[in-house]
Amino acid sequence: MNPSAPPQTTRPIVIATRESRLAMWQAEHVQAILQSRGFEVKLLGMTTQGDQILDRSLSKVGGKGLFVKELEVALSEGRADIAVHSLKDVPMDMPEGFSLACVMEREDPRDAWVSSQYATLMDLPQGAVVGTSSLRRTVLLRALRPDLKIEPLRGNLDTGSCSMPLAAHATLAGDVLSLRAAWGDPEGAVQLVNAAISGAVSSLQDAEDLGLQVAHELKRGGAH
Repeated sequence: MNPSAPPQTTRPIVIATRESRLAMWQAEHVQAILQSRGFEVKLLGMTTQGDQILDRSLSKVGGKGLFVKELEVALSEGRADIAVHSLKDVPMDMPEGFSLACVMEREDPRDAWVSSQYATLMDLPQGAVVGTSSLRRTVLLRALRPDLKIEPLRGNLDTGSCSMPLAAHATLAGDVLSLRAAWGDPEGAVQLVNAAISGAVSSLQDAEDLGLQVAHELKRGGAH
């Protein structure tokens, strides 16, 4: 394949994505990059099992793979050419015939403290309720403030019911959500560490020529 050759597709590229506001923003970002390279691109939004099961923790109902199964089915059935998804929610073992072709440029990976009343973790009153679905964040919070009550936070950030959610900075970036947040001090004031890949966006692709060509164009647009 000639890297400098113009697009050879005769039909639109279809991107499978979850329908949450953050997922759609990520897919639209990939769509814009490909369109700037001359491709016609359409989005195929869908609701996954992980989006529907909100009353139980992921570890009890099948893990993070619940967020990608429907995307994988769309790829295998030919209804989509690529899928865009947060890399932190992609299982380590992918089905045969799929490949992780590229990772988009990373947003700010720092954890975000979201509250309308308290500026930092230490400002919370004794026994306050903090919402997070992350085991890593739960362990850190309990180490720093063992008096806090940690509640599971499932669903999208803009529909959550907890008054004190803790999430990644990237999930609050751009126009996706409009929430008040106090960021962790670079010197460690909030004392929460970065997730290994939190904030990264991945394109989970069928390993075919079209997918590889799309991956090449994404890399030209700044992906790694």
